[in-house]
Amino acid sequence: MIGELLVVAVVVLTSVACGSPEASAPASATGITSEEAARVAPLPPVSLRVVASAGRVLLSWPATGEDVARYRCLRRPALTGGWVPVSAVTGAEHSCRDDHPSAGRSVYGVQAVTGYGVASTITESLPITVR
Repeated sequence: MIGELLVVAVVVLTSVACGSPEASAPASATGITSEEAARVAPLPPVSLRVVASAGRVLLSWPATGEDVARYRCLRRPALTGGWVPVSAVTGAEHSCRDDHPSAGRSVYGVQAVTGYGVASTITESLPITVR
């Protein structure tokens, strides 16, 4: 029985060491592979601030601390309706502007997006009235 266990262990180790298709990608110091890391959504922005002034709406938020490629700024009607893209900014920027807001009550949102295109959940504002 001990001889059988040694043979199994040698086969498994040889498979991994030789780069067989059954071997998984190398794990990082965190224990996850680069393929797994590419599928992990970034943390969403917090403390979204929305200000309407002079026919424009400015959104701002603090950095997430994540490796973010860009942020998507979104708008939707306060009561119903889907999100409409307003703009996108680089991951180094933490504000965006809606130069053509819809009149009435709207909710604004922002989400972080990685270089792999994986997006965080949307951080929503309270409804804001634009005149």
